[in-house]
Amino acid sequence: MKKFNILLILLGILLFTSPTFAQEDNERILEYTSDIVVNSDATIDIKEEITFEPSSITARHGLEWQVPYIYAVSGAKRKTELKINSVVYYPLSNPEEKSNDIYSRRDENGWAILRIGNPDVYIEGTYVYVIDYTLKYSAISYFEDNDEVYLNIIGPGWNIPIENASANIKLPGEALDTICYTGPDESKLQNCTISKIDDTTYTVKPNTVLQQYEGYTVAIKLSKGVIEDTTKEQLVLTILANIGILLPIPIGIYLFGFLKKKYKNERLTIIPNYKPEKDMDSLLAGTLLTGSYNSKYITAVLIELATKGYFKIREYEDKKYEFIKKDKDGSDLPSHLKSLFDAIFAHGLIVPIKKLTNFYSTANRVYGEGYQYLKDNDFLSTKSITTKSIFIILSIILVFTPILFGYAFINVLAIGWMIGFIISGILLFIFSLGVDIRTEYGNKRYHHLLDLKMYINTAEKHRIEFHNDPKKYNEVFEKLLPYAMIFGLEKKWAKEFEDIYTQTPEWYEGNFTAFNAYYLANTLGTFNSKVAASSVPPSSYGSSGGFRSGGWSSGGSGFGGGGSSGGGGGGSGGGGW
Repeated sequence: MKKFNILLILLGILLFTSPTFAQEDNERILEYTSDIVVNSDATIDIKEEITFEPSSITARHGLEWQVPYIYAVSGAKRKTELKINSVVYYPLSNPEEKSNDIYSRRDENGWAILRIGNPDVYIEGTYVYVIDYTLKYSAISYFEDNDEVYLNIIGPGWNIPIENASANIKLPGEALDTICYTGPDESKLQNCTISKIDDTTYTVKPNTVLQQYEGYTVAIKLSKGVIEDTTKEQLVLTILANIGILLPIPIGIYLFGFLKKKYKNERLTIIPNYKPEKDMDSLLAGTLLTGSYNSKYITAVLIELATKGYFKIREYEDKKYEFIKKDKDGSDLPSHLKSLFDAIFAHGLIVPIKKLTNFYSTANRVYGEGYQYLKDNDFLSTKSITTKSIFIILSIILVFTPILFGYAFINVLAIGWMIGFIISGILLFIFSLGVDIRTEYGNKRYHHLLDLKMYINTAEKHRIEFHNDPKKYNEVFEKLLPYAMIFGLEKKWAKEFEDIYTQTPEWYEGNFTAFNAYYLANTLGTFNSKVAASSVPPSSYGSSGGFRSGGWSSGGSGFGGGGSSGGGGGGSGGGGW
């Protein structure tokens, strides 16, 4: 008996939670009537009367109604003209209680979206919504022998069923042929009836209920010339809407013409030279060379300071490094190098690299001070730096605005502008890389560095210069080693000294079983990695967003097998809100 009672309880739960006993959401459109007037000036006046029965489960403020206004014309996007003339709604039970033009509009992904109703008030019972609007450059096509109206009377974009739909269409001339389609987007089903009232008036009606995301479309063939031909107007509008695709042309001419001459220094002859300038260090040299920060410039200048006797670099255990301060206090160093020296030995005379917390901020500060030194001493042009920065910022804006805002961007400008912006941004960025930020004096010093680079790169040709003076040879090796590092030639430079520079230097201490210049260069590669790791801030992560797309196809002819539901121009969609 007990088991039987439990069985009855379970059966009851199943019955009352089944779809049969669940409350159904009966939100729907009871009646959807469209009065359509096609004018000879190629405009279409449409008045839609929608009888809406809201959800009995979800409270509603009113009706959301949307219609497309951006179409593809021969692959290019352009806006059509959409004018909302009036919006009225009232309770079906009391037509005198009218509310006029209480709606909000937003444009999204090529759609004009109207939210009709008061956001502070919920509606009760059935309401009638009357929307009066005008279309131009939409739903009318021109062919060699005829004109054609190809209109989505109701687009396949309603998320609720439509029980009864009908349309009255007034034409500017007699129809030569008619056809209609029903169903979801691209459906070729013709479950609809077209009735002729007189030579210029027709009614169109689906034969069944339009379910969610179903609509109906009509195509009407008219004699050539009945409707004013706006082909040229549309072509001009399409060109104007997409003329932005040509934007890179004037920008390219401007950049690679006038600006290239204005912001490009003269190329000087490069002659091998082994003597660095006295007022230059490897950090300044690297910055002057590229105009940007690189952690290897910090490594190079640390080696340079070590070779000049400010501290010793010691390798211990398994590729761990520390700095050991010597007698010099760094007071004779330029300000940017003094900052680096003081930051390293702020907490002791022996400092392991791993103890240099936040060294990346120190490295960036030192680089910034060095950069400022180059500006203050006429190596770099403030005007050129500003120009370069502006170009980079503009290029980022031009490229990433259409990418980040996607369809929202297309709502304002057509696809041609989007492409034009991106290409123009890329051109600006490429040119910004070529803007020479060096002054005429800085350009001479830059070419002196190239002289030095050539010497290091062709060192084997110049070994004879010091073959009778090993001390001089070792001095040149140590003096140019930091510069070889900023050029990326330290291994090639060291290879030339492999059989000569064989004594462990005073500025470097390591676990050597055998020592030579090439071994030192490889070891300094590991040292550079350790410094670089300390010179880079912790990584951060971002997020990206996406965009939804909407709309259905438009254009072409509704005859000859190419027609379908949703294939014409116009066509509303929506639901309750």
